[in-house]
This record gives sequence, C-alpha cells and structure tokens, in this order.
Amino acid sequence: MRRAGLAQLALSVSLFVLSACARVDTAPEPAPAAQAMRPPAAPVTRAAAMAPIPPLVTQAAHLPPPTAGAVRERYSVAVNDVPLRELLFGLARDASLELDVSGPLEGRVTLNAVEQPLSDILARATQ
Repeated sequence: MRRAGLAQLALSVSLFVLSACARVDTAPEPAPAAQAMRPPAAPVTRAAAMAPIPPLVTQAAHLPPPTAGAVRERYSVAVNDVPLRELLFGLARDASLELDVSGPLEGRVTLNAVEQPLSDILARATQ
C-alpha cells in the first residue's frame, strides 16, 4: 500500500515536471478597445485596384501667417482673510499700476489664484 502511494506520488511529480517543460505558443490577442477603434476594412473592387494614382499636389493651400495675440501678464496670489484694501494695493504695487481709492472700502478676501491675468483676479476678489 505504501509502495502504491509512492508510485502515485512519483508519477504526479514527473507529470508536473514534464508539463512545465512543454512549449505553449500563444500569440497576444489585441485588446477589445483596440479592435473597436480600428475602422472596418472597405472591400477593394477590381476597378479601384486598377485605377491610376492621382497626380501629386504641387501647391499647398495658402494660409495667412499667425498673428500674435496680446500677451497678458499673469500673477499668482494666495491670501487668507485679508482686508480687500490691502489686497488691491498689493496687486497694484506688483503690477506697477497707480491705484486711487476714495471712500470706505470694506470686506475681507480669501483667494488662491495661480498664473491668472490681473483682470480675472480682480473679478474674483470683488465677488
């Protein structure tokens, strides 16, 4: 009985070892997304296969040269619960602008703007 168990174990081990040495040829299948993106192939007719090749295009379409848009300087501001008056004066100083405030200017501002035009920052601060 013990001999039969050993023989069965030896047979199992040898089958396992031999199956590990087997060569398996599996070509990778294309992903379903790649198959879905590929357009269906149009059937080629004999007339289309025999049609002459059209002549080369010698003149390209004329496009106007690109125009440079206005370059708007960008600023970064990060303030937390700052009086609006201080924020406006700080922005004016950094932008080299003259700022006159007449009358009371009240309110506090919390703002985080990164690389934004000054007009966008001012619009956000006065909301």
